Amino acid sequence: MGEVSSVQMLFPEVVVGYVVVLDHGAPTKRKGVYRQPEGDELLPIYARFKDGLAALARRRPPLWAQGLVEAHWVLEIDTRKRPLLQNPQETARAGEAFLDLLVGALRQREPLLFLGQGQ
Repeated sequence: MGEVSSVQMLFPEVVVGYVVVLDHGAPTKRKGVYRQPEGDELLPIYARFKDGLAALARRRPPLWAQGLVEAHWVLEIDTRKRPLLQNPQETARAGEAFLDLLVGALRQREPLLFLGQGQ
């Protein structure tokens, strides 16, 4: 969150979004030893992480607190399986919504950037 706060202090008009890739097949480290996860054991950890991202992704007027971001997009993969990307259609929809939200926020903050584009 430090990089977001630093950018927002210098340039409060900047629109920020996080794109995160979560690998359900990523090795985990416990007691100094790496091991492959079994089944869906990372689901609760990733659910908490996604809840935290959602809590941070609400930078809109009047809530302009530094460290908040406008949006987030989570891509979930599993390197143990093929295809890697889980829920590709939902992931694509979420990605489009993510970009639409960022562009919408930018249009509100910097309308002059969009002059002559049919707004």
